[in-house]
Parts: sequence; structure tokens; C-alpha cells
Amino acid sequence: YAARQQALGAGSTPAKLLEQWQDGRVKQQLIARVLRARAEHPELFRHGTYEPLQVLGEHANRVFAFSRSYAGKRAIVIVPRLASELLGTACVPLVEPEQWGDTHVVLPLPQSLPTLKGLFSDTAVTPDRELRMSTALKEFPVNLFIQSEL
Repeated sequence: YAARQQALGAGSTPAKLLEQWQDGRVKQQLIARVLRARAEHPELFRHGTYEPLQVLGEHANRVFAFSRSYAGKRAIVIVPRLASELLGTACVPLVEPEQWGDTHVVLPLPQSLPTLKGLFSDTAVTPDRELRMSTALKEFPVNLFIQSEL
């Protein structure tokens, strides 16, 4: 476990993790960050209602998205599926943003839009009623967004 603890403590960037995706650290970091989000928002993950989200655009069939909400908080999960065609000859498992075209997730948010922050990004996603895949999966192949008060 010492090697795993050391790898978690190294704090690699998403690009570096994806560059060496075969060594397993990318999966370890993803699991650690999701578990941290669950620990920070236990009621949201324990009692939150599940809502599948509508995905529109040319690659809508290649995206799975859902929301969990509870007591004014929301988590949004976005995962690609059947995306090998979009990867082309890429050496890393990350679809280039322009490959997603006009594909976007329709967000079930009220008119006063909260800020959504992803797992591997220190910058907030531009609040909108639609979340473009080119933004949502720009830095990492999957994402979990948590409503934030930035």
C-alpha cells in the first residue's frame, strides 16, 4: 500500500495521469476524487434523487449523463460510451474537444444557475442550461460536477 499512498500523494495533473494511463494511477486518482466528493456531500450521495439527463447533438448516443439532487445540492455525472471511433489514433483515452461537435447535456437547473465544478479542474464550468461535451470532457475522459458556491 505504500506505493499506492505515494502515487496518491504525488498530485499529478490530468494530462500527466492520462499520458501514463496504463500504470493505473489515473483510475486511482479518479476513485479517490469521487470518494472525496462523496465524503464532502454525504447526504447528496446517500439520499439524492436520480434523474437521467437528456443529451443532444451529433454524438448524443455516445454519452451517458445523470444528475443526483438533494436539499438544493446537485451532482452531475457525464461519461462517454462507445467513443473509440472518436478517439481515432490518440495515444491517450481522451476524446479531443472538437470531436464532440455540437453534443451537449441539457441541465435540469433553475433559472438562477449555480456554478458547476468538475473533479479534475480548478476552474468552474461556465454556467448555462446546456453543458457542451467539448467543455465537460476537455481535460479528462469522465467527469462529476458538483454544484459550487465559487
